[in-house]
Parts: sequence; C-alpha cells; structure tokens
Amino acid sequence: MSGPVLLYGVGAAKAGTSWLYRYLHDREDCCLPAIKELHYWNTFDAKPQARQVKTFRRQIAQFHVRRADALAGGRPWQVANLDRQIDEMGELIAVLEDRRSDHGPYRDFLMAQSGEAKVVADITPAYGLLPSEGLKEMAQSASDVRFLLLLRDPVARLWSHARMLAERRGGDEPLEERAERILNRVMRGGETHIANRGNYAAITARLEAVVPEGRRLIVFTEDIWDGPGRAAICTFLGLPDQPGPDRQINVGPAVEIPSDRRRAVATFLAPHYRWAEERFGRLPDAWARHMEMV
Repeated sequence: MSGPVLLYGVGAAKAGTSWLYRYLHDREDCCLPAIKELHYWNTFDAKPQARQVKTFRRQIAQFHVRRADALAGGRPWQVANLDRQIDEMGELIAVLEDRRSDHGPYRDFLMAQSGEAKVVADITPAYGLLPSEGLKEMAQSASDVRFLLLLRDPVARLWSHARMLAERRGGDEPLEERAERILNRVMRGGETHIANRGNYAAITARLEAVVPEGRRLIVFTEDIWDGPGRAAICTFLGLPDQPGPDRQINVGPAVEIPSDRRRAVATFLAPHYRWAEERFGRLPDAWARHMEMV
C-alpha cells in the first residue's frame, strides 16, 4: 500500500497559504503538523538554520505564556492545542538541528500521526525562493510528492505583505504610513526579498523545470473563494471536495492602499499581470481591474 501524498505549498507570502493550511489541517483525510511553516528545506546552511531555530524557540516561549493564560482562564481546549504546538515545535527543532544526512527524521516528523490520511503537507511559502536544484530534491523526498502554488492579485499581495512587515517592525507613525514607506522602497528597487516573493513567473519557471506536469498545480487565490479553485485542489490531491473557510485566514489590519497610489503600484507590477494573462489566458476580476489601470 502506497503512503499518503506529500504536498508542498510554495510561493508568496500573503497569497492564501494560511487558508490552504487551515483547510487541509481540519480535514479528517489529511494530516498536517501543528506548525504551518516548517522551514526544513530552506535552512540547510548554518545561518538560516540558527536563525530559524532561534525563532522557533522564541515562539515556544510565547506558547508557554499563552498556555498559562489559557489554564488560568479555564480554556482546556486551548491548553491542549498549545501543548501540541509546544511538543511538535520541539520535535521540529531537533529535526532542523540534525545532521540531515538523509531526510528520514523529517519524513518521520510529517508521517508520525498520519494514520490513514491521504495527504500530509508542509506549507512553507518561502520554499518558492529555492533554486531548481532544491525543488528537485524536494520532489524526490517521498514516493508521491506534489507542489501547489497559489497566485494572489499582485497589488493586493504586495500591499498585504507591506502591512504585515510594518506591523511587525512597529514604529510611532500610523500603520498606513509605515506600510507605504515599505511599498515605496520596494518600488524603488529596495527590499528585494518582498518583490522576489511575488515573482510568480520566476517561481513557476523553477517549478516547471524540475516538477513533472501532473505533480504541480497553480491556482489563483481568488478562485478558491469565488470560483473553482478549491475543487481543483481537491481533485489534484485525490480528495473529495468539501467546504472550508470562506475567506482569508490571518487577515492583516484593515488598511486600504492609498487610492492615489493604487495605479502606480499596478503599473509597477504590470509585468506580473501580463505574464499571468499570457500564461493562463484569463485573469480573475480583481486582477483584471488592476491590469486595466496600467
């Protein structure tokens, strides 16, 4: 009997991968870890490994604080969830700190509680930045590996990414002003990591170079909410279609992009819209509206 499908969710930050994680996590025929982003494949070098382990240890400390609050507040369900996150993150740290002579400990971590699940998954958008050689190694990490790339409207994704970073970095100015400064730096060629995360054409090219057709799926994020995207994902994974969250998970602060900047941002991102239209032959409504501004 063959094992479950191993799905890698790759691509851009703020493009819908939290929805994907929650949708699959909550299904009885799937088994996902308590941690969404595992960062196994992009932490082989010493510096990113140490940085990620430090981040996970900081998160464990935060989980313990939240656990104490949940325990004091009489919320046993939340205590149980946090216990699972603390335990699994500790196990994941051990995997990341392993010599990684092979990928056995990583596969064991993913499969530990899979039981009769049809799908296990590692939803880490940053994997989309890996070179083709890294994606090829991922594609060979199990007997049935598949890749899913979600494409969200470029203007909406970039603004959401800028808002998220502005909130994380903090500051005395209003969030909108901090986010707009980040946006301006990106448009002037700075903070290249933000633009690279939304370079759908480059990510797609790397995937297509090493992942066979039929083992990769590209879906417009907007089609998950307002079209056939969810059903396409289920068919791709061999799962029956069933309802899930209606809209975004982990929605950032409700701050709209300044109206006088929207056209400029759409123009800056015009190559992504043109690529998508040529590649797929159609654009979701949100994409089409921004492309009309160019």
